[in-house]
Amino acid sequence: NLFASNARKRRHLHIIYEDTTDETHYTGGFRKDQLIFIENYLSTVSKGELIVLNMHIPLIKEGNTFRKDDQQQLFSLLQDFPHTLSI
Repeated sequence: NLFASNARKRRHLHIIYEDTTDETHYTGGFRKDQLIFIENYLSTVSKGELIVLNMHIPLIKEGNTFRKDDQQQLFSLLQDFPHTLSI
C-alpha cells in the first residue's frame, strides 16, 4: 500500500502523504485503495486533531490537474475534521 508506510502519527498531529519517488509519472487523483486507506486511517483519529495532507499536485487549482470526483471524495472524508491543512 503506497500510503501505509507514509502515515506518520505524532501526538495530536497526523500527516498523510503520497510518496511518488519511485514512479515515472503521476495522475492527479486517488486510486480506490488509497481512498479506502485514508478512510480507515481517519477512523482512528480524534475529530479535533490536526490532519496534514502533503501532495505533489494541488487539490484546488484552475484546470484539470486533479480529478474532481476524487477531490470530492477526499473532502467528504475530511468533513468532520475541522483542523486540516493541505500542502
